[in-house]
Amino acid sequence: MVLVYRWEVQGRDMELNTIEIWDARWHDRTVLINPIKVAAHNKIIFTKSKRLGGSEYYASGNAIKSYPKESNGRIDCYVVPLDDLEKLATPENNKQRRLV
Repeated sequence: MVLVYRWEVQGRDMELNTIEIWDARWHDRTVLINPIKVAAHNKIIFTKSKRLGGSEYYASGNAIKSYPKESNGRIDCYVVPLDDLEKLATPENNKQRRLV
C-alpha cells in the first residue's frame, strides 16, 4: 500500500477536498463517488465502515473522472476501485514522516 506524503512537499499550496463515504461496495470492492463532490485533490474518508472506519485515502480529480459512471439508484456516480485509492498518511496516524 502506498502512503501519500504530498502535503509535505507542496505545503499549503495543496488543499484537500474532503469526501465522506459511508462504506465501500464490497461485492466488487469499489467506491461510488458523487461527481459534484470531486475537486482537483480529494481526501476520501470512510465514516460508517466497520473495516475502513476512519481511514483516509487520496485520489486526484483527474483519476476519479477517468472511471466509468454508474447509477446508485438516484444519480450517476464514478465507480472507483478501492485498490486505486492511495492511503493518506497524516501526522496523527504516522509518527515517522518522510519526504517523497
